[in-house]
Amino acid sequence: QPAQKVLIKDAWAYAAATGSKAARDELSNLRAIRDKLGADDALAGTYLHLEAGGIVQQKGKRRGTLNDTTELILANFKASVRDNVKKRVHWRLATTPVGEDLQKVRSVDELIVVVSDVMMAHTAIMRQCDILHRDLSTNNIMFCRNDGDMVRGLLIDFNNAVLQSNPHDEQRPDRTGIYPYMSIGNLEQSSVERTALDDWESLIYILCWLGTIGINREDQNNVEIRSNMQICRWRD
Repeated sequence: QPAQKVLIKDAWAYAAATGSKAARDELSNLRAIRDKLGADDALAGTYLHLEAGGIVQQKGKRRGTLNDTTELILANFKASVRDNVKKRVHWRLATTPVGEDLQKVRSVDELIVVVSDVMMAHTAIMRQCDILHRDLSTNNIMFCRNDGDMVRGLLIDFNNAVLQSNPHDEQRPDRTGIYPYMSIGNLEQSSVERTALDDWESLIYILCWLGTIGINREDQNNVEIRSNMQICRWRD
């Protein structure tokens, strides 16, 4: 059989003020999703499947191995420098499948299939894993194309996700996402709790954007036409 392709994500995630656990713990999110949804064949390929991952280790001078963090890197700097740098932890994740950019879909029908798959995964992850994504955008919705030329939507990037049971996790910012696709409540930093409805609202804005400028790069209006469109001024 041909070798399986995996995506390697190398990231420096914010850590809590104390301890070495990453504040935006994407690894824990992906582990929970894999463990709880892995046996559901209907959802296979619609979300990132964690193959391996963890904190990058560095060999210590006096003791075994140490977590690779900004504190380790800045250990020899003055305290005044260290104190002004927010602590980050170095993660690496290996995930499957490897998707294609959303704006490579070939038709409106394919876009509908992709969006349907992604929101089916989003709902299952929310209901069964207690995880709210909070960052839907054209960057985080991808797709895979199988040998039969059929597409399957793929939801990626759980870096800003939170547990619904702990929506005010102080380690994660309340305001997340890309401005053009943020819900009104998110954009205005409303005190109302973020819910799945905010993510669905983001999806509406994504579809408005693609429906106006074109669903893929070949179909999209040229730069001159787009520069005079109200929606482009809204996005910029």
